[in-house]
Amino acid sequence: MLMIRHKIFWAGKILQVFGFLRADKANLEHHYGEKTVEFYRAVFLSTLGRAFATMLVAVHVIVLFPGTPFLETKTKLILVPFVGVLVGLLILSAWFVERGHNVYSRSVTNFTVSASTMLSVIFCGGFVESHATPFLVAPLVVCFCISPRNEAIAVGTFTFITPLLMDIATRTFGIELPDYTSTASTVANSIFLMGTLFLTIVMALTYLQKTNEELHDALDHDRKLFENWASIDPLTEIGNRRFFEMQVEEALKEAEASNSSFSILYMDLNGFKKVNDDYGHEAGDKILKTVAKRLDDAARSGDHVARLGGDEFVVLLSAPVDTSVLISQTARLRAAVENPIQIGAQRHDIFASLGRASYPTDGENLSELIRTADMDMYTQKMRSKLSNSQRSVGSKTAV
Repeated sequence: MLMIRHKIFWAGKILQVFGFLRADKANLEHHYGEKTVEFYRAVFLSTLGRAFATMLVAVHVIVLFPGTPFLETKTKLILVPFVGVLVGLLILSAWFVERGHNVYSRSVTNFTVSASTMLSVIFCGGFVESHATPFLVAPLVVCFCISPRNEAIAVGTFTFITPLLMDIATRTFGIELPDYTSTASTVANSIFLMGTLFLTIVMALTYLQKTNEELHDALDHDRKLFENWASIDPLTEIGNRRFFEMQVEEALKEAEASNSSFSILYMDLNGFKKVNDDYGHEAGDKILKTVAKRLDDAARSGDHVARLGGDEFVVLLSAPVDTSVLISQTARLRAAVENPIQIGAQRHDIFASLGRASYPTDGENLSELIRTADMDMYTQKMRSKLSNSQRSVGSKTAV
């Protein structure tokens, strides 16, 4: 009894030494990227190598010591170096994967799991009689988690077929292979091997479930990110035409359901083409970015600002507004935009034309509202054209 306690004590010590079972995810992300297939394979490889190295050492500290009733002496003499090689290979696999050599780690792990399983079956009674035969499924399970599909199928098939062919050959030609099983060792090793098989399957299923969940979350995040990018104007970083059309469609549905109204403002910059012609597109882009930011800052909470293209901007006033609020908000946005913009040593005076349209009085769908607001903007532009020309006198650039 004292001897058993002594062995359990040293098994616990070994668990402490080798029991760093959790993979260093920060390090693996550095080598394989965040939430990639190779990253998840690396996590499984690292955890698998550490877990089985720890388990093999801890169990065999108890099983292999003198006086243990489970195994005969000749079997222990074989298993000591065998287990030592297995532990070394598993630790090597974890070492490889944590230094960015995923392919090497995968090869070592596949070889270790496959070879150890085949040898256990061949030298413990053969394919038909061995208590280790059910464990032949383990390499296939492990390989599917860490390797491409074709490689996993190849390793799993080779591991299953080899002991079967060996058993057929020995029975056909009368070849006798060493059999290291005994009544006691068969019971002990059966428990050990089935426990290992159970642990392998649980780890694999947990890994696959976790990988599937996180990859699904990553794909969902990427899809939402792509949708956001598809709705953002890359120059000004406000909404684009697609974004504006989606917002207006939503506003139409809400207005129809609640019998309410909303308005849109359509704006372009007067003489913007001349800025591009005289000062280049870089200066024009800076003006567009500044105007977009001013509109976005001046818009009310719940309103949506977008750039349709060129120097055309739109604002969706989503909350119901009466005529006085619409006029005051138009004046507020115009005042925010029509401030000079300094680009280097050049000052650019900004003038804008704005048109308005309200649902349902000016249109009952998106195209009608845009057309009405565009026509109103054009009318305002024609009316203010002479005034804007006079206001630009003395400025170095009139936009």
